[in-house]
Amino acid sequence: MRAVFVIISLLAATVAARFDGPCTDTICGDSKVNCEAEGRICVGFPSVDPEKRLGCTCSIISI
Repeated sequence: MRAVFVIISLLAATVAARFDGPCTDTICGDSKVNCEAEGRICVGFPSVDPEKRLGCTCSIISI
């Protein structure tokens, strides 16, 4: 499970988007992207740990 979070975090780092804002699948980041409609998930950036998170962005699911 930890490996999945690492992969998701790394993929989120490659997405060019603003990272401020809410962290839900339907309203993600400063640009309020609907990740769910695009088949993606909203993840914390650069860490999924809420205390280390700077914001959120959409990321693809890779399992």
